[in-house]
Amino acid sequence: MENATTSQVKTKWVLDSSHSEITFKVKHLMISNVKGAFNHFEATIDGEDFM
Repeated sequence: MENATTSQVKTKWVLDSSHSEITFKVKHLMISNVKGAFNHFEATIDGEDFM
């Protein structure tokens, strides 16, 4: 249970796209897999009190 003296910690992480990759694989006609990737992307994660 949370009370009035408990403080929430808000954190924001920014993805480092030069050291990250987003890839995917999709089955096509149940015969083969098609692979792909996103070359340009941005991402952030906003969180509250993860611990």
